[in-house]
Amino acid sequence: MGYIGSKCSSQKEIKLMVLLGSFAVGMMVLLTGCASSIQYPPFPDQSKKVEDASKARLYLIRPARFWGAANIFRYYETSPAAIGPRLGDRLRMIGEMSSGSYLCWESPPGLRVIQSSQGNPKTNVQLDLAAGNVYYFRASLRGGWSGPRPCINVISSDEGQRLLKKCKPPNNYVKNH
Repeated sequence: MGYIGSKCSSQKEIKLMVLLGSFAVGMMVLLTGCASSIQYPPFPDQSKKVEDASKARLYLIRPARFWGAANIFRYYETSPAAIGPRLGDRLRMIGEMSSGSYLCWESPPGLRVIQSSQGNPKTNVQLDLAAGNVYYFRASLRGGWSGPRPCINVISSDEGQRLLKKCKPPNNYVKNH
């Protein structure tokens, strides 16, 4: 006597669904990995600690993560070094970051604010830059009701250097050589 009701999937159908699901995930990873980053201030010589001793070097690092990898966020600074498009009266764009990338620029000493264009207060970092110093920031995403939101945190030199080894410089930047 046969069973009347829902049909069970055959082993071939299950294998096909797993294969198609794996292919779709693989394509998503490949496509999000191709997102580009751009930087507006000149990209300094990476073989030197600080290219211009009268300035501070800043690294904004966004480690690779699967969640939110397709999101690209814009970052701004209150500095004459930030030469990109404006956001309000005081902020100029540093660049746009994709997952697994970093921005690096040098800025004159003084009080600075770095923030994302998303307007969330947690995306703001304020610090007083000293000439010749190197500063590292980690850009990450936090989940929220309206989707991922960027956050910026100051990190140690050791952590910054460790993360830099895993990230790529911006695809497009102003070359000053």
